[in-house]
Parts: sequence; structure tokens; C-alpha cells
Amino acid sequence: MKKIIALIAFISICYMAFADGGYTYTNRYTNRVVVDSTTSLILQLDFESFRGKPIDSFLVKLPQNYSSIHKFFAGAKVPGGLLIEYANGNYVRIYMQHPLCCISNPHAMPSQWNLNELKMEKAADITLNDGINCLKGCHPDKEYD
Repeated sequence: MKKIIALIAFISICYMAFADGGYTYTNRYTNRVVVDSTTSLILQLDFESFRGKPIDSFLVKLPQNYSSIHKFFAGAKVPGGLLIEYANGNYVRIYMQHPLCCISNPHAMPSQWNLNELKMEKAADITLNDGINCLKGCHPDKEYD
């Protein structure tokens, strides 16, 4: 009888621990990805529907529990955009189309860009990555850093 109660307690604890969808992590040695509730919400978004729209329209749809948001410059062929990082190690990159307002000086560093103006730029591509693998939105014919 005690074994049955202990087994039920163990199953209950496991169920409560993973009730929110589990925890996402990437084991670099096995390439195993477990998707948590935040990642699930992001995966449900239609990235293509935000193409050509202001970056801010996509930001309001993302889960707001991100750990940081950074501006990035990708290179000569890709103008850069925003990098939104989550505590689980996953990150979303929003690439700009042809920047107009925030990069008046083509030699300006991302730290000099105005974040509010950058949010008004139009999104070209949106990708979701787990640190090693692209989970959604990557195009194999394009180069992403």
C-alpha cells in the first residue's frame, strides 16, 4: 500500500512539474530540444504574415517574458534588426527590410540606433533559434550569422 501511495505521489509531482509544457533546453551533445510553453507560443505565430509590416506589430504578439532585447547588425547583405532572447536559451531575430529612419548614417553601430525608430521599420525575415538549430523561419538559401 505504501508503494502505491509513493508511486501516485511521484506521478503527481512529475505531472505538476511539467504541466506548463516542460522546460526547453538544448543538449549540445545530443542535439535534443524540448519545447516549453513560451517556445510553443512563438511557434504558433505565422512569421510570414508579419513580413513587410512594422517590427512593433510582431513584438506585441511575442511572449513578453523575454530576458533581453538587443539591436544587431548582420552584415553587408543583411541590414540587421532586433534580437529577443528568452531565459530558456531560445531567441527570435527580426531582420529589417530596407532601413529608413534609424540608420541615417550607414556606418553607425547598432548601439547608436534608436530602438523606438527601429520598431517602426518593416520586418523582412523572422527566425526562431535555440542556439544551435533554427526552429522556425530560416531560409537555407540565405546567410544568417
